[in-house]
Amino acid sequence: MKSKLNKIAKAIQDHKTLSFYYDGYGRMVEPHALGLSSRGHYVLRCYQTGGSSREGKLGWKLMIVEDIKSLTAIPAQFLTPREGYKQGDKGMTKIISELKQG
Repeated sequence: MKSKLNKIAKAIQDHKTLSFYYDGYGRMVEPHALGLSSRGHYVLRCYQTGGSSREGKLGWKLMIVEDIKSLTAIPAQFLTPREGYKQGDKGMTKIISELKQG
C-alpha cells in the first residue's frame, strides 16, 4: 500500500496522468488530491479523462486507493488543475498530497 500511495503522491507532484483498473474498468485520470476519508480509507480525488466506468461518465471521482489495481504513471502530463478543483478537499479528513491552485 505504501508503494501505491508514494506513486500517487509523486504523480500529483509531477502532474502525471495515472492509468489503472478500478471497479473492473480501465481508467485514465489526472490525480488532484490524496488523503484519508472520514471512514479511514486512503482516497484519491481525480478527474477521469479516459476509459470507462459503471456510470459511463468521465469527470470528477473519489476513489478508494486500496481498490485501485495495476497502477501506472504514464508520461502524459497535465499542466493545470481541472475546473472545479479546490485545495483542501472536503471529502478528506487529512490531506497527504494535493495540487496547488493557480
